[in-house]
Amino acid sequence: MGTPSVHRLAQLRACRANLSPIWGLSPVSGLSALCELPGPPVARCTDDDDVHHRLWHITQPGVVDAIAAAVASAPVVIADGHHRYETALAYRDEQRRANGGRAGPYDLLMAYVVELTGEQLDVRPIHRLVRGLPNGIDVLAALAPWFDVFDAPAPPEALPAHADDAGALGLVLSGGAWLLRPRPSPADETDELDVVHLDRALATLPPHTLDYEPDVGRILAAVRSGEGDAGVLLRPVSLDQIANAARRHSPMPEKTSFFYPKPRTGLVFRMLD
Repeated sequence: MGTPSVHRLAQLRACRANLSPIWGLSPVSGLSALCELPGPPVARCTDDDDVHHRLWHITQPGVVDAIAAAVASAPVVIADGHHRYETALAYRDEQRRANGGRAGPYDLLMAYVVELTGEQLDVRPIHRLVRGLPNGIDVLAALAPWFDVFDAPAPPEALPAHADDAGALGLVLSGGAWLLRPRPSPADETDELDVVHLDRALATLPPHTLDYEPDVGRILAAVRSGEGDAGVLLRPVSLDQIANAARRHSPMPEKTSFFYPKPRTGLVFRMLD
């Protein structure tokens, strides 16, 4: 396992609890309606991002069975929490070896499942900040084999809207902003994703550091201050693209999407003892 999963496994051993859920997306229509319960929530709070959280405790056997049947009727896509899932599998295997293969609470993990509809979640892109490129490199020329490059209307803050209309990515350099329309490439079922085109192009650049940032303002500020050499703004992945990847059993590339709003860690714990 990678370093994040090693740390999570040590945490799971020490706490013997799921401290935060993996986040799954379900294509089952009507799942959200099953979870709409009457009466006040058992807990509520507003976090630092002004997201209002409400929790209901579902105990009615019929409702629990209906929700379980709906979730089990179609594959669930892991949107966030791949390291937690990997850690849970490692912990399960470890505990099975220690307990003679017997079943136990370690066979399960806590999950938060959201219906894959626009009314239930907002899919936002995760942009790229490129740092550490050699002095004097012509970024536009380096990206030209992979993209058709167009001047972008000002101001740079409007680049995401222009990029979406143009079917392009946005590029921000200290000298201005441009639109990058992906060139056709060899057939690939995930080629329609911006991140696939961009990853291929960035792999041809000299060694550099790549930061991931969902906030456009922070990308623009980093380029303007000289902290970053280039900012690349991606378009959000559509719900149809996510669903198509799920039907193909094809994982989405790393750092493709930022799902919002997210449940805060610490609202629910699942104890393993």
